[in-house]
Amino acid sequence: MDELCVVTDSCRQFLLAGRPADARRLAGRALTSHPGSARLRHLYATACLSMSDWGEAETALRVVLAQDGGKAQAWDHLGVALHHQRRHGQARDAFERSLTLAAGVATTWSNAASNAFDGGLYAEALRCAERALELDDGLAPAWLAKGNALLALARPREAALCLERAVALPGAGPAERSSLAMAWSECGRGDEAVEMLQDLLVTHPEQADARFNLALVHYRAGRVRAALDLYRAAVGQDPDNAAAWSAWLFALTHCDDCAPEEVFAAHRRFGQHFARISARSRRHEHLSRDPQRRLRIGFVSGDLREHPVARFIAPVWRLLRAAGFDIVAYHTAPFEDGVSGELRALTDGWESVHALDDGALAHLVEADAIDILFDLSGHTAYNRLPVFARRPAPVQISWMGYPATTGLDAIDYRLVNAHALPPDEGDAWFTERLIRLRLANAFEPPADLPAVTPLPARRNGAVSFGSFARAGKVTPATIALWSAVLRALPESRMIVGGMDEAGVRDRIAALFEGEGVPATRIELRPRLSRDDYLRAHADVDVLLDTTPYSGGTSVSYGLWMGVPTIAFAPPGAPLHQRHGAGMLAEAGLPEWIAGGREAFVECAVRASADLPALEALRHGLRARMLALRTRQSRDDELPVILRRMWRAWCAGDVFEAPR
Repeated sequence: MDELCVVTDSCRQFLLAGRPADARRLAGRALTSHPGSARLRHLYATACLSMSDWGEAETALRVVLAQDGGKAQAWDHLGVALHHQRRHGQARDAFERSLTLAAGVATTWSNAASNAFDGGLYAEALRCAERALELDDGLAPAWLAKGNALLALARPREAALCLERAVALPGAGPAERSSLAMAWSECGRGDEAVEMLQDLLVTHPEQADARFNLALVHYRAGRVRAALDLYRAAVGQDPDNAAAWSAWLFALTHCDDCAPEEVFAAHRRFGQHFARISARSRRHEHLSRDPQRRLRIGFVSGDLREHPVARFIAPVWRLLRAAGFDIVAYHTAPFEDGVSGELRALTDGWESVHALDDGALAHLVEADAIDILFDLSGHTAYNRLPVFARRPAPVQISWMGYPATTGLDAIDYRLVNAHALPPDEGDAWFTERLIRLRLANAFEPPADLPAVTPLPARRNGAVSFGSFARAGKVTPATIALWSAVLRALPESRMIVGGMDEAGVRDRIAALFEGEGVPATRIELRPRLSRDDYLRAHADVDVLLDTTPYSGGTSVSYGLWMGVPTIAFAPPGAPLHQRHGAGMLAEAGLPEWIAGGREAFVECAVRASADLPALEALRHGLRARMLALRTRQSRDDELPVILRRMWRAWCAGDVFEAPR
């Protein structure tokens, strides 16, 4: 056996024994004597892959493929190296070359699936994973990729089955267990998810994904303080992870013992960090500064689907198009539905951009010649705030999806309900300049809205209070507020929706018991479909607000279903505590806004004492909301403001809204 054969055989043995550093050293020395050996260089690259030296592996593999482009395994390995450098498009091309040469290799299909998933191409990831499993159903990474894709495509029960298979297979690691925990959480098995993630972090404390997932499970169960500690650690572990930042900031707005100054300071740090690391776009020389020309308005959102934001934005788009603006939508979620199709028909351009990285999306916005760009997500799911940090449009605005600041100086304005934040209130909690709208909540209910039903207190003999808020909003402070009402009205009861998990139900029941309200007066209901949720208003006389994150969509739906909300809006409270109150004030119901705990209880007692008035309101609210929507559809306030913002930019100035 010649020297080269001995060296290559030794390198293989080192790799099989789990000693990639030794293989790399041996191959590297031998390449000085045999630089033309593609086989030796490929072994060197394989050792580099095993040591996570992706750049060096790529360099070596490109030399190998320049010598012989017909090596399927080398193309596969190049795809792996590019995938781990987040160059998903190039990795995809490499995997395609490999599969063209050898279509029956299960691991290549599995690698392609993982790359597609990380690149945001979830349907493609699912297809590739399924092909890999057809070839080898014992491949744990392929089950992981399939489960992750199904989870991202909102198919959690199927995802859980796949991930359970992955965890049971040899070679399964922490990634499989972390993903399975998230699938369990989506299926209402949050307690099992917490146990798995906690155990995982004991054995693998370096797993940032597991820490992030555990925080999310805690938040969903209403354990906000536990979630905050984990999110903060996740941000510390990976400060460039925008998703971790946004999850932490979103949870902070639900913290009932966090001061507004603390919440704002954290948002400010996010903005400062991403301003430093984001490459700024050009200064929009390609745009005409004609103050009178037709404008192109872009909207970036992950909620252009069956989601509350869609109910608010549809009438706005109709209004703006009627006023002569072009509407371009950038949908950032990985899936669409029938509502997406309805919204698409209201636009002049629609782009599905989930798979684009921040730089590519910023360039697309520039190429589309967008004059004014809206963020409709804030720090909620599928947001693309780092894109706004690059300033791809000359005028940038945040609105709707998140009732707090983005923290970004690159976003110029924030539109707010003038009834929620009157002049000189709340400005200190925003990095954006606040623009107050008289008619800010053009909510459009579904066409098949159920009929308003009779007042349930008439058949029950007492008032039934209710809440359909997500569990993360039902904080200890919220339970204390509700309990004060229930103690003042001992014949009343409380219906709480969205309580899927046993652990969440136990927590809520224990908090009520601690406030002196027995479980017999509380009815905990599971999360419902939209139609069943709307029909559930037939059992509720009055909705009760949450604190410190008030209701928004639930307030609007309640009004359309004839059920008023008692809003909790203490003086000086930030917007996330007051946006529900703004909706009530806009609907002409200021008497349902309580400025403190005593006023909250008094409002509930007053409503319970006058059932004829409550009944009349119930049956008159829908007509009131229809009249409000008609006024909103004809109001030119927003088109005028956008035109003035544009004129200000053309003049090198900043728009100042009249007070």
